[in-house]
Amino acid sequence: MKKFAALTILALAGVFGSTVAQADTLGLKAGVDFWNTSHNGESVKKDGTTYHPDYDTNIRPGLYVSFEHPIPLIPNVMLRYQDLDTDGSSGGTHITSDQQMYDGVFYYQLFDNPAFGLDYGLNIKHFKGTIRGVGSSKDYTKTIPTIYLAGNVNLPMTGVQIFGNTSLMHFDGDHVADTEIGISYDVLPMVVTDLQLRAGYRVLNMDLDDAGGMDLKQTAQGWFMGIGLHF
Repeated sequence: MKKFAALTILALAGVFGSTVAQADTLGLKAGVDFWNTSHNGESVKKDGTTYHPDYDTNIRPGLYVSFEHPIPLIPNVMLRYQDLDTDGSSGGTHITSDQQMYDGVFYYQLFDNPAFGLDYGLNIKHFKGTIRGVGSSKDYTKTIPTIYLAGNVNLPMTGVQIFGNTSLMHFDGDHVADTEIGISYDVLPMVVTDLQLRAGYRVLNMDLDDAGGMDLKQTAQGWFMGIGLHF
């Protein structure tokens, strides 16, 4: 009930703020990123036993697609997927972590002009995974609403853009902070679409309470590179 109340408050805030926040054209963005992620400071607590896995560094793929429109009150939508699979060991025990993170972002554009942009809204994050090696194989799912903020600054006459976004929530025993900052370059501007290269750094902190009978703490961070199309 508490999470539903928080979700409702955030949604209403977006609706009331949308009177000054929306795109004036239709737009579609899609892309893929490859995140060279290392997991640090992790712990998995199950049945009173706490494991501290030493995970390997992996390059994991992520996908995103967003749709923007000029209709007032209705938010723009972005869907994201991030593979978080990794493996390692804890006290001689091999542990594998097969995890996925799905984002459903509903946002408004507070500013959208050739110089800079600013978005705000709600990101519903869904975590899904299987942890093996903590006594037995354990599945978990967790859905958490987070506050979403994003911004960008365009460097005139260069095709270069500095961007960043974050999703934050600390509520009811759960904590999530997912932040990335980077730079992009329009390689091939065309009439219909732009081909864009992007790179940056991303940090994901998550502390999930009672996720499938486990308490999970993870910090995943590292550089990413990707390519996108903007229609």
